Amino acid sequence: MNREPRHTMDGKAFRKIRQQLDLSMDSFAIELGYEGNLNSNRTTMKRFETGERPIPLPVAKLAWLLGQHGIPSAWPAGLEAVLQDSTDVRAST
Repeated sequence: MNREPRHTMDGKAFRKIRQQLDLSMDSFAIELGYEGNLNSNRTTMKRFETGERPIPLPVAKLAWLLGQHGIPSAWPAGLEAVLQDSTDVRAST
């Protein structure tokens, strides 16, 4: 089975969402789940926006959702624990 990564958003649309949300590259990276430092976050976002690096499907989906609904003022209580539990389950299978 050939598992080619799917990319559904171009850099121009990605940048437009970031600008619509009025976020810096670093802030947008953090909202998308990147945990790097300022330089690595900015570099990753710049590569996505310029098309130098394809935008992974999960990142494109989350960017689109944030563009449609905005940044939540607070994530649901306990979300981090739920996400961590689902990661632990997948790692042990």
